[in-house]
Amino acid sequence: MLAGPVLPVRFGTIFSSGKILERFLVEKSGEVARVLDRLSDKEEWAVKGFVDLGRAKEWLMASDPVLAEHRRRLPDAPGARYFQQKRLDAKTEEAVRLWRRGVIDQVQALLAPHAVDACPLRPQPRNLTGRDAEMIFNAAYLLRGSDIDTFRERVATVGAAYAEQGLTLEVSGPWPPYNFCPPLHKSQDEASGVLHSA
Repeated sequence: MLAGPVLPVRFGTIFSSGKILERFLVEKSGEVARVLDRLSDKEEWAVKGFVDLGRAKEWLMASDPVLAEHRRRLPDAPGARYFQQKRLDAKTEEAVRLWRRGVIDQVQALLAPHAVDACPLRPQPRNLTGRDAEMIFNAAYLLRGSDIDTFRERVATVGAAYAEQGLTLEVSGPWPPYNFCPPLHKSQDEASGVLHSA
């Protein structure tokens, strides 16, 4: 990627031979040139958001007056407390669900204006991330080279604003702009040697 333009195809595309690749470049030269022009001097950067659910729940319990009052009024008697605690747990889970949806929208709204383009991605499960914290935010951003430092600073600022709520933002890159490459061929091209692994 540092040595020259990257062929604009989706991640996981495989050409079965050099001749197939040459034919593809000849047939799609106009489309490839247009995509390379659009991606010229730009890089893809990724932002992932991980949440510490324990901290998020504590923050919600402290900041939501309804939840805080419910917890304050938990009875001392074990039997009554058990059922009231179950009700509080259910309300807290609902609050976390709403908070999660709001945070995703807010973070996207705060970061997207600082990029040429943005592509929301599906959060990865824990078995892929290898982390205890749950990934709730995952997005790719297309950035001009001159905007990278400013964007990274913006991610740090937004991350700091949500840290108390249990959210950690991580930025990585640069990556080839896989998520901003339009499909240049159809799936039936598999028969002609262009294979799609994902």
